[in-house]
Amino acid sequence: MVKPSPGLSDIVRPHKAGRPPATIAKHLGIHRSVVYRTLQRYRDFGGSKTAEEVKNLVLLARCMDIGASHVHMNEKCCGPLWDQLGECLAEVITKIESVRSKRECTKAWIMLISYVVDGMKCGYMDEWKRKTNNRLTNGCPTSRDDVVESR
Repeated sequence: MVKPSPGLSDIVRPHKAGRPPATIAKHLGIHRSVVYRTLQRYRDFGGSKTAEEVKNLVLLARCMDIGASHVHMNEKCCGPLWDQLGECLAEVITKIESVRSKRECTKAWIMLISYVVDGMKCGYMDEWKRKTNNRLTNGCPTSRDDVVESR
């Protein structure tokens, strides 16, 4: 079952009430980097959001959550796999005749795939770095590769 992504107000309202981002993330069940980025973008736009900007932030938060949830699949960093996923999806989409025959449609699909896969990769990499830093901080790297890749 897919959990619903939190809206902008679910993040901003508790922050304005003085709750720290880590607490908000834990309460909402999302990665804390999503909270930090959402709050940063909220500040960058002067605290005002259009409905489209809110939808984009919610979509980005969901993509980052999906990416972060895949960190535990492998001990090593699999960041390059996200690029391969994007390339594979783009290749499959462009082979569909109804998409290939319309240039604007192809461009729109490529943009959508890039946005979604980049968001997932960003969430994955943030979570992988956090996990690796926690291991290194605790003094117990799991392998030599973790130490080398975290630099």
